[in-house]
Amino acid sequence: MAIQQDSSANVSYGPATTVDPAEVAKFSKLSEEWWDPKGKMAPLHKINPLRLSYIRDAACRKFERNVKSLNCLAGLRILDIGCGAGLLCEPFTRLGAQVIGVDPSASNIAAARLHAEKGHLSIDYRCTTVEQMDLHERFDIVLAMEVVEHVTDVGMFLNRCATMLKPGGLMVISTLNRNWKSFALAIVGAEYLLRWLPRGTHQWDKFVTPDELAHYLRNNNLAITDQKLVMCHVFGHVDFFKNNFTFRTTDLDAGEHIADPIRRAEGYEPNRAIFERAKAAGGAGGGACLSITEAPEDAVEGAHVVNTDVWASMGQEEEAESRRNAFRGYTVNPDLMKLADPKAIFLHCLPAHRGEEVSADVIEGPQSRVWDQAENRLHVQKALLATLMG
Repeated sequence: MAIQQDSSANVSYGPATTVDPAEVAKFSKLSEEWWDPKGKMAPLHKINPLRLSYIRDAACRKFERNVKSLNCLAGLRILDIGCGAGLLCEPFTRLGAQVIGVDPSASNIAAARLHAEKGHLSIDYRCTTVEQMDLHERFDIVLAMEVVEHVTDVGMFLNRCATMLKPGGLMVISTLNRNWKSFALAIVGAEYLLRWLPRGTHQWDKFVTPDELAHYLRNNNLAITDQKLVMCHVFGHVDFFKNNFTFRTTDLDAGEHIADPIRRAEGYEPNRAIFERAKAAGGAGGGACLSITEAPEDAVEGAHVVNTDVWASMGQEEEAESRRNAFRGYTVNPDLMKLADPKAIFLHCLPAHRGEEVSADVIEGPQSRVWDQAENRLHVQKALLATLMG
């Protein structure tokens, strides 16, 4: 979201801080992993190019710069609030800007300074908060990227940010919307299921909706000039014998490869009409890749998520024997899991028949997230109830 300051704005500020010590402690523990694109900050690395290009383009439009120039931000002062270890500060410095990165975590600032030194970059990193900064400092651009969902008082925080802008300056904010998708993906998915982040990193009730954010901004005489929705592809997905996952993976721009005994037995393959519609939708979005193969090994190769289900579900007991014959060789076992990504996880919606669709050592093994998956259904149901009941 890009915000322009009204040059006639008359904003106030108070001495109180909006920093939540618990939030600072959470991210301090991750300080050594900020620059590891395959570590716990991997989701941030995935969206960082998108953030960089959006901010650069907005700044070039605002300040009438040539976006293709290698120093298109030369002469501009940028304040990056909650800078972490400098994932935004470094590229903007390379584009010519004078960047000041502030973060209340001493370990984050230490990591940022060390990385900048290795890259021979001069960046003004400060272990402080926006409330503690010199009240007379002003910036052309103020960034608050993935910050407002971690502060104790959003209104006060944005009020203080507004005072740091030069007349006619630009502020860019990125945050998680408070809806069922953010609960399912940012908390259930990233923290509990995939374990990319420590549990408790995010608090869903602190997420801010676009309408709430717009209200805070208007109160500080800030006009919204642009607003974008970001939906990120976060993992590849393998699904065994399920129609209902197909559209969900295209929603996420994820790849899905389905193993099915196409020629051995008829009637068990995914619904062709649903599959073709999903394939078309995924192709239109540009990210999803859907395929069906008879070889489980081909489907699992390099997968980040391997999912299966019982061969004979409730109401299909009379077909159990014929299904066992049809699906023989499709058991998810350790040998099959070795073909997946080293960090791949295994999912199953339960109940499971050990020795049939999955071996006991996989469903009970270290790659299994089956029990977290079952627990997460409770949290999703709670989110749905909260949404439906207002």
